[in-house]
Amino acid sequence: MPGDIEEEMNEWSTDFECNHSNLNTPAQIDAAIDFLQGGIITRIISKGARRRKYRNRPEWWTDEVERFRKVYLRKKDLFYRNRHREYSNHLHSEMTAAKVKFVNKLQTTRKKAWDKFVENDLKVNPWGVVYKVAAGKFHEAGVLSCFTRDDDTITLTQEETMRHILHALLPDDDPEINNYTQRQEQRDYIGIVPRNTRGDRFQGEELDAIINALSTNKAPGVDGIKGNVVKLAHKWVGPSLLKIYNACWRLGYFPTAWKTGRLVILLKDPTQDFGNLKNYRPIVLLPAYGKILEKLIKHALAQAIIPMHAEAQHQRSVRQRLVAGAPEKSQEKRGAPRTGGVNQELSDGPKSTLHAR
Repeated sequence: MPGDIEEEMNEWSTDFECNHSNLNTPAQIDAAIDFLQGGIITRIISKGARRRKYRNRPEWWTDEVERFRKVYLRKKDLFYRNRHREYSNHLHSEMTAAKVKFVNKLQTTRKKAWDKFVENDLKVNPWGVVYKVAAGKFHEAGVLSCFTRDDDTITLTQEETMRHILHALLPDDDPEINNYTQRQEQRDYIGIVPRNTRGDRFQGEELDAIINALSTNKAPGVDGIKGNVVKLAHKWVGPSLLKIYNACWRLGYFPTAWKTGRLVILLKDPTQDFGNLKNYRPIVLLPAYGKILEKLIKHALAQAIIPMHAEAQHQRSVRQRLVAGAPEKSQEKRGAPRTGGVNQELSDGPKSTLHAR
């Protein structure tokens, strides 16, 4: 990491403490998030070394490999353009030596890339790229097709086609057509008032654990901040980020910037009909910092909900789902009577009248 980036990030951290020391309103939280994202983009992402992309070349094709290739092609061109017989042997030997160096460099780079792939991807996730290649789950992009609207008109431009797919897959929610139950739920949701809490709910150790376990292969959201950048910047933005998260919990506010995603429409199967809307699947890429806040809230809710369940109820399955999100079958024998339930006496309230079924 260049020293100028570390110096700039230390300066950014000082500016954050001076300008955003108090986060007591949602507007102040939004301003702090803008300052956070702007600092990472201008001081880290913009200064990162961007490797040149070569068209139709694999990911491991580096600038050094390209340089060896150009040297070999230059020597080869000199040999075939030579018109003097006395220089032929010398030019041929130089061309051969340049070719050997290029091939050796190519093989070395490929081996390093393969070893890195085996160590970081294949060993960690055997159901990742190798499984997808073997199962044929990677497909080439197809040609965007025209669609027929409800009024029998046809989409003639790419913009019209994308708008038609977007409105068909993600129709707008019209409050005027909601039924009574939906209106009641919407009114109750709007009327929710967050409960004021004292102190900081999230701790630095908890945030560090989530950051360390963050995946670096996920596509970024609208902010363009990837997982590897989040890990890299955490050294300087960690305390400021923790202050923002605690302010969000204290005010019961989830920032709008972290709820805004980047919509991507994927083609399910290129061998099927491109004009069938069911052959498309929309996904929304959310910012990484918003996902981290969701994990912190999920862990806090799990700590509050787990004590309400009986130890014998579903044994470890309930705790496993709440904490890790991974389903686990109950170890209870089929037909055996279940003991305990939700009707336990809580520490600060009467017994519930509900019973486990």
